[in-house]
Amino acid sequence: MARISYDEKKQEAIQRLKMMGVDKRMVINPFKKGKLMLSEYLDEFFPAVLYDANQYTYLMDKISSFENTFNSMVYHIQLSHFTFGDCYSFFYVSDCKDEWDSDRYDLSHGVPLVYVWNRTDEICSEFGSISFEPKFGGVVRQG
Repeated sequence: MARISYDEKKQEAIQRLKMMGVDKRMVINPFKKGKLMLSEYLDEFFPAVLYDANQYTYLMDKISSFENTFNSMVYHIQLSHFTFGDCYSFFYVSDCKDEWDSDRYDLSHGVPLVYVWNRTDEICSEFGSISFEPKFGGVVRQG
C-alpha cells in the first residue's frame, strides 16, 4: 500500500473539519497554517473552550508519537475530564485511503473513530468511536 502524502492528508483533514461544523476562523484557518486546536469541555455553562494545542509540549509529543506510529495526521483534539482520567480524543486522518469514505460517513453522523489518549492512566488509551457535537467554535464530546 502506497503511503499517502502529507498534502493529501492535510486536504482531507480540512474537509473533515468543515464536516464537523467547527469555526473556520478559530479552527480551520489556524490548522491550514500549521496550528492544531484543542476543544476542552469544562461544564454546561462553557461547554467548549478552544486552545492552541501547540503550547502544550507533552501533548504535541504524544501527537507526534501517535502520528509517526500510525502514519496519520491529527487535525483536532477534544479534551474531556472523567472520573477515570483526562481523555484527549485525537481526530485523525489515517494512511488507509480506502477507509476515508467510511471515516467521512461516520464523521457526518457524529460518531467518528478517534484515538483516545487517557493521560491520567495511559493503559486505558484506545481507538474507538465517540459521539460529539459542534459548540462555540469547537466540539463537545457527548456521553
